[in-house]
Amino acid sequence: WVQPFRAGENPAELQLRWAPEDGGGLRFEIESDGGETLHAQGRAARGGSADPAAVLDVAATQARKAQREKAA
Repeated sequence: WVQPFRAGENPAELQLRWAPEDGGGLRFEIESDGGETLHAQGRAARGGSADPAAVLDVAATQARKAQREKAA
């Protein structure tokens, strides 16, 4: 985040700008005040990592946590 967006009592509008990149990803910016204030910018890509280590096994993580809690 470049600058956090804070919602007040009155409605506020955010603008999302995006542009495709080579390879299927995209660049994005989140702005307010008619483009005057930049809140966030970055890149996004489709999921499907080829690296198996990048995938989190939630069930295995929960099982390890439960085992540690029993041992404590």
